[in-house]
Amino acid sequence: KEFKKEFMQKVYKIPVKPNITKISDVAVKWFENRGISQDVLLSNKIAMSADGNGIIFPYFRNGKLINYKTRLINEKKFFQAKEAEPIMYNLDRIVGQKEIIVCEGEIDSMSWEVSGHTNHTSVNQGAPNENDSNVDKKLECITNCYDVFENAEIIYIAVDNDNNGQRLQTELIRRFGQEKCKIVDFKDCKDANEYLIKYGSFELSQTLKNSKDVRVEGVFTLQDN
Repeated sequence: KEFKKEFMQKVYKIPVKPNITKISDVAVKWFENRGISQDVLLSNKIAMSADGNGIIFPYFRNGKLINYKTRLINEKKFFQAKEAEPIMYNLDRIVGQKEIIVCEGEIDSMSWEVSGHTNHTSVNQGAPNENDSNVDKKLECITNCYDVFENAEIIYIAVDNDNNGQRLQTELIRRFGQEKCKIVDFKDCKDANEYLIKYGSFELSQTLKNSKDVRVEGVFTLQDN
């Protein structure tokens, strides 16, 4: 793939396990309002910072904590473990999967599990800006986990329905190859979580069945006439 470049050998730090506590009733309610059940919180090992202000999304590889992201509960601010290796969210459960659902954020990723799909993942820093000239650093999590996607047969691109999401979609297709990618359409919704809340878990799952192949330039079908 064209994006495969030689990177300088980087030295990452294994993060010190954060000072955490079990998820609070306030946070459980916060997730419930977004359609995310307690069972999904448990299976994704979601925790709280000890001060109760942050939700912690852990990133594991082979059961070992490699990175984590803290999301403040009262405002949309995110913090990652310092100098930790960027990897894909929910990595251990997409290893060896023939089909993988790729999202733009952890909550969208977890929304798929509500509809019965555990083969969900997310980039660790969200979508690049639509005008960014170089996104390799932003999408380093893909480079560090590329073999997982190389071994998959179908990759569902389920990113946000906005300009930055479109940029991410383009970059994912370029990296994974258009022949194995399918585009998930969230219709009038911005993302998977909004779709889950508006239409329910069954309809969210149906979007995979209704996903579209990536159009190959120069190839036309009868429907194009």
